[in-house]
Amino acid sequence: MDIRTLSRKNFYITLIISFLCFTNYSFSASIEEPITDYVVALDGSGDYTTIQSAIDAAVSNGGNATVWLKNGSYVENLTLYSGVNIVGASGLGDLGDVQITGTHTPPTTGHIILRNIRWNSSNYVLYSTEAGTSHITFLDAFLDVQDGYTCYLPYWNGSAGGALEFGDINPGLPNQSQDGMIYNPYGGAQVFLYNAGIGIGTKNTMHVSGQMVMLAASISCPVEFNSGSVLECDSSLMTEQVVFSGNSTAEVSNSRITNDTGPVLVMNTTGDVSLNACVIDGYNNPIITGNGKGALKIDGCTFPKNTHIDSTVNPSIVGSVKAGCLEVSPGQVKIFAGMGPPTEVAPKGSLYLRTDGYSSSTRVYVNLDGGYEWTYVQTGK
Repeated sequence: MDIRTLSRKNFYITLIISFLCFTNYSFSASIEEPITDYVVALDGSGDYTTIQSAIDAAVSNGGNATVWLKNGSYVENLTLYSGVNIVGASGLGDLGDVQITGTHTPPTTGHIILRNIRWNSSNYVLYSTEAGTSHITFLDAFLDVQDGYTCYLPYWNGSAGGALEFGDINPGLPNQSQDGMIYNPYGGAQVFLYNAGIGIGTKNTMHVSGQMVMLAASISCPVEFNSGSVLECDSSLMTEQVVFSGNSTAEVSNSRITNDTGPVLVMNTTGDVSLNACVIDGYNNPIITGNGKGALKIDGCTFPKNTHIDSTVNPSIVGSVKAGCLEVSPGQVKIFAGMGPPTEVAPKGSLYLRTDGYSSSTRVYVNLDGGYEWTYVQTGK
């Protein structure tokens, strides 16, 4: 047997064994390292017993750190800093394993991530009247505000980078929370919603004044898009009244807008609003109202309960519009369906089907003059 061959084999075997031993040692050493130097635990099993003390320590050591919260219910009003992220030990904020109750001051510059936490407050989770420019991100969170806003940041400056981002969010409990979510009518903060349910209740109206992107998201409080706002919305849900004011614009596709207590949509903007393949669902007459200064484009939308659009809005209808079980298409003659008698302008010869059930003898109206004059057809016995 060739001794040189044996030596070569032994060399490779030794090399492989050494490599495995080295990597195993390195792995063992790495998992023994603490995930962060800033672990908070109410029972004293961490590095700190309060969140603020851990934050302050991280800042004094140069920042760029994560404060890790063990399970518990923390009651603190925090001052937050850029680059010092706050993360709960459990993966889902809505489980409430890690809760923070209080009102907190966000960093005015930089960025911060807040993750895996249930946020409780009687009025505001984040509060600042500064023209901040930081990018604030909530992930895997439950937002429980009794009466106020999760983010009360009226002057947060979107043109300088100020942004609010939400991913995998659950809002507060119905009949217990009144959260208008975002109050930013002046600053133009950017808002990003991805798989996020925000806002709850009817008392407090959300105010947005910058770019807002919604994808697979929902808003469950009234919302007003103020001057400067640009809404881009797809595959989402808004369950209370939506108002477009100032010079706001919007492109809403494959989404549902509902309201059971008034007009679903108020068109008070000078900008353009486009509704594409949406469901506009409500009983109010009219279902859409406004001052008619901006252009409202309706393309392939469905109106399950009421099709009344205020004559001042003067919408542009493109493609077909489904009104309950009726298919309505633009042309010389139109077919309408809705609650109460007809009030809109329609081409001569158009038909209107009344669906509210309050009149047993009058169900059908015919437009005879191409304007507002509708003549009823006696249909009862």
